[in-house]
Parts: sequence; structure tokens; C-alpha cells
Amino acid sequence: MATNQDRMANLLDQHLKGPEAFKLFRESLKRATDFLVCSLDETTIRLEDLDEHEMEKMDKAAELNTKLNEALGERDKVQQENRDLKSRLEMMQREISYTRDLKEQATKEKSRLESEQQVLLQKIIYFQMKQLKIVSRIDQKVPDEGQLHHITKFIIDTPEKESEREFWLTRQPPNTVVMFNLRSKQLYKLDMTFKHEWLSLCSTALPFPDRESFACTCCEGSVYVVTEKMLFEWKASDPNKLNSFQIQPAVSLVPDCSLCYWYGVNALALVPGDSNGIVYKIGLPCCSSTVSSELMPSLNIPRSSAAITDFMGTLYATGGLIQNSKTNECERYDTRTKAWVRSRSTCNPASHLTQIVVGEYLYSSSGESLERFDGTSWETVTEFPLSLGGGSVFCAYVSGSVWVFGTTASKQMIEYELQRQTCTVHTASHGPSGQGYSTILSMRL
Repeated sequence: MATNQDRMANLLDQHLKGPEAFKLFRESLKRATDFLVCSLDETTIRLEDLDEHEMEKMDKAAELNTKLNEALGERDKVQQENRDLKSRLEMMQREISYTRDLKEQATKEKSRLESEQQVLLQKIIYFQMKQLKIVSRIDQKVPDEGQLHHITKFIIDTPEKESEREFWLTRQPPNTVVMFNLRSKQLYKLDMTFKHEWLSLCSTALPFPDRESFACTCCEGSVYVVTEKMLFEWKASDPNKLNSFQIQPAVSLVPDCSLCYWYGVNALALVPGDSNGIVYKIGLPCCSSTVSSELMPSLNIPRSSAAITDFMGTLYATGGLIQNSKTNECERYDTRTKAWVRSRSTCNPASHLTQIVVGEYLYSSSGESLERFDGTSWETVTEFPLSLGGGSVFCAYVSGSVWVFGTTASKQMIEYELQRQTCTVHTASHGPSGQGYSTILSMRL
């Protein structure tokens, strides 16, 4: 394509050739000028458009720059907050570490104080037991912690409440053997002299109904007798009166049931004697003509003819029959979990056990031998020179001896002296008839 310069050169050549050429030159120059003017206008418009576009870009750039500055400011603020939080976190970590050190020191101090408290408690128990003449060997000096081990094993099962612990420490031992005879409907006490006679405690017959299934226990100066629907209470302060109370709801009883006074909750605990492992808690008489009963958790090992005893505030269910076979299973009731848990088994399988707590030991007998439990294990104390078994037997404690009475030989009894560790067979010179309808207890009158 010919450029403008080529066109101008051609026009000049034509002009030099004549007037017509000049005229054409002028026209061509005008057209070229108009073209240049139009091109300049277009360029100007484009430049103006470009300026507006650039201005918009610059405005946007300025706006973005403002936002960037704001974001940088926020970033700096967040970074400062993070630094503050980090500083506070480090301070909290130092405080936690300091608190942890204090807690460890407090734990060590608590352990030390508990250890000292345990030693002091053992010494208190030791002196209390010497005062009550439970410890047969009295030393002139306070024994150390190792020597106190066997004396104070029972504190593991001592109730946690201070009032209950004080009760166990100040409890006086029984001094009388009592027989509750249902056939004659009278109470008798055993003359502890060489005669060993059963002497009447009340002058008249007590209004006790004829029942074959019953359970009996005592607490201090009171005797409690339970039938399916009634609770009877005899107090030494009023020996010729028998108080009666209706049990609601009624309980189920079969022969060979077992009843004990539960010191920890001030109530009666009853094992009916059947093979279902049921246990009842029966409230004590108050100001009403009725007493309440409730089912406790059943034994984990259901059995019949089991014995139930409160040993240092904890219930123990011992022995019994499992499908007519004697067992040596022993369970204790955990008041925290409210469930029966397995304890150490007795030395010999037995049923129809009789048990009594003397000092730090729970003594148990089926009429063949005498075993004792210290809260951790059972041991056989002695084998009897004659058998009092063949049915229910009864155990009592008085004058430093454990007495075991049989029902088949109603006038014979075995005395085991705790200090001398000897067995003596005695024969009562006089005894009430129908001892098979009796129960024998030891109590303090």
C-alpha cells in the first residue's frame, strides 16, 4: 500500500507537470489533512478513554490499598492479641505448675497426717480394749505399729461415723446368758456358778404366740423376736412385759432363719432361711404400733440356713446349705455399693451356724468346732471334745469365755476360755423343757 509520503511525492511530480496537477495536489493535500485531523481526533478520544480507564484503575488501586492497610492493621491487632494470649497462657501454665506442686505437697502432708492419725487411733483402741479387758495381755508400754497389727485388724471394718466408732470403743461386754423358751413362754438366765442352773427372769409367762418359725436376737438390755407378721420386744427394765408390733409388709420365714441387730443402721437384719438368698431389714420400734420392713439386695450365693451377724458395723452372711450340701461361703455387705461381696471362706463347710462377736474377733460354731474371724481370714480355734451338732446350736459370751449350747443334748454346754484356750464340758443341773423351741443369747443386764 502506498504511504502518504508516496502520495505527496506523486502529487508534487504531477504539479510540476502543469496546473491540473496542482489542483489535484491541493485536493489530495486537503484530503490528507482531513484524514490526519480525523486520525488525531480518534487518537484524542482514545487517549481520553484510556485516561478514564486508568483513573478507574487508579481509584480501584487506591481503594484496594486502603483495604490492604486496614487488613494490615487488623493483622497487627490480631498478632498483638495473640501475643497477649500467649503471655496469659504462659502465666496460667506457671500457675498450674505451682498449683500442682502445692497439691503434691498437700497430698504428702495428708498421707503423713492420716498415718499419724491411724497410729493414734490404734493406740486409743488399744487402751480402750485394755480398759474393757478385751486384750488379755496388758503391756506396760504402748506397742509400736507392728505389734498393734493383730490387735487392730478390726478397725478396717469399723463404721466410718464417729458416733458408731465411739459405740464400738465404749461397748461393754455381755455378762448374762439368756434363754428365750417359746414352749414355757418365759425368759431364763444361766447361773454362772458351779451349779449352772437356768433361773427365771420373769415371774409370768409372756404373751408370745405359738410359732415354729421365728428368729431372735438381742441388743444391750433388749431381746427382739421376729415372726412373719410380728416383732416382739422384751426389755430387762420391765421383765414381765412383752411389747408387740406389726411388721409391714410381712416377711417370709422358714425354720433355721437368722436374725441380728445391725449396729451400723440401728435396725434388724434377717435371713429368712430359705434357699433364695433373700435378706430383710426391719426397723426398730419407735412411737408407732408398726415397724417397717424392706428387702435388701439378695446374697450373691443363694443358700438356706445361713447365719447373719454384724461384725464391727458390717453384715456377714456365713455358711448354709446349697442344694442340701454344706458350704463354707462367706459374704459381706458393702454399704457403699449396696451389694454383697465375697469374703474369705470359713475353714469348714457348715450350716446352722451360731456366731458372736468378742472384741476383735467373730466367733462361729456349728457344734463340732469353734472358728474365729479377724476381718481378713478364718482360723479354727479348737475342736470340741463332743459334738453338739445335729441341729441348731447357740453361742454366747460371758466372763471371758465363749459358751456353745446344743439343742439335741439340752443340758450340755461347752465353755471355751479365751485366755487359757481350753474347753470344758458342763451339764446344767436344771433346765426348762422343750429347749428345741428356745433360743440362747448373751446380753448385758
